[in-house]
Amino acid sequence: MSRIVVLHVGVAKTGTTYLQTLLFQNRRALADAGILYPGDRPVDQYVAALDLRGLADEPRYAARRAAGRWESLTAQVRAHPGRALLSHETMARCSPEQIERALSSFGDSQVQVVVTARDLGRQVQAVWQEMVKNQSTLGYEDLLQAVFTRPNQPRGRYFWQAQRIDRVVARWAKAAGADQVTVVTVPRSGTDRSVLWHRFRESTGLPDLDYELDVPAANPSLGRAETELLRRVNMAVPADFDWRTYEREVKFGFAGKVLGELAGSSRIGVPDRWHPQVVERAEQIRAGLVASGCRVVGDLDELLPVVADLTGEPPEAVREQQMDLAGRLIFDSLLPSPAPLPRLLDRVRWRLGRAARALYRAIRRS
Repeated sequence: MSRIVVLHVGVAKTGTTYLQTLLFQNRRALADAGILYPGDRPVDQYVAALDLRGLADEPRYAARRAAGRWESLTAQVRAHPGRALLSHETMARCSPEQIERALSSFGDSQVQVVVTARDLGRQVQAVWQEMVKNQSTLGYEDLLQAVFTRPNQPRGRYFWQAQRIDRVVARWAKAAGADQVTVVTVPRSGTDRSVLWHRFRESTGLPDLDYELDVPAANPSLGRAETELLRRVNMAVPADFDWRTYEREVKFGFAGKVLGELAGSSRIGVPDRWHPQVVERAEQIRAGLVASGCRVVGDLDELLPVVADLTGEPPEAVREQQMDLAGRLIFDSLLPSPAPLPRLLDRVRWRLGRAARALYRAIRRS
């Protein structure tokens, strides 16, 4: 029997960080069972996927030194006699040519493809939040307009390239074969997250081992007010600001550690006027997946939004929450530290305080 390689290609915001954290944390147990999860660091498969997608020379990713990393990672797979598993959500955006390159990288191996999918009612808001975490200044309503009224223009195309799950499946199935593609549905909101892991394990053929399932929450979600505050920070960031500095100080520092801990405002809903479009397109995606003939682990009905769960807080309530958040940030930044902090943390605290006061003034003027 030929070697089996499983490619988990996304999509983003479907529990991928959680799954990848579990896989990396359990890679020794997997290796003992003859299964390779290649790479020495959690970021290695992401960097290799950047190379696969031809993004190695993009200024934002230059510091990752991605050139040649796909080949070096897949060489580890080719040298391994057993099953191997790779996972990164950016592969959902692969073009047909990039998919062909990916599949041909594994020689005569049997390549199986796994796509994790979540209902569109939760995805549209999650994608906006992730865009803002990555320095976007696009407003939520602007994204909704682009997605549902201008799907063939750049912003709309960017969204649907990964979020039309049926088309993602079709691209990979055309090259790998529909019988080699599995869709894993993300359970409804409120379900224990381990359910997703067990579905994923079934879809990838991972054995029943004594997995360590206790992992910290990664990439925490922000509420509407926190995300809007972060968007306002982005509006003050110069266009040529160094990406690695932004990633460290703003994305993982301010958004992840400061706003993530403060998060308590209303979740990001979908305004009523967009409900019919969300439902219609979710039904199209489900129908496309049924027609594809691909294997499904979970229930495709979980991809249909629950309309009653779509609506969030009205804009005026969000604005009040923004004011409250800005006030809390300012208050915290002005508090004397109970113990001396290293010089670096002092500078970060000072910068956050200055940013918070600027945000407060901006909100009052808006």
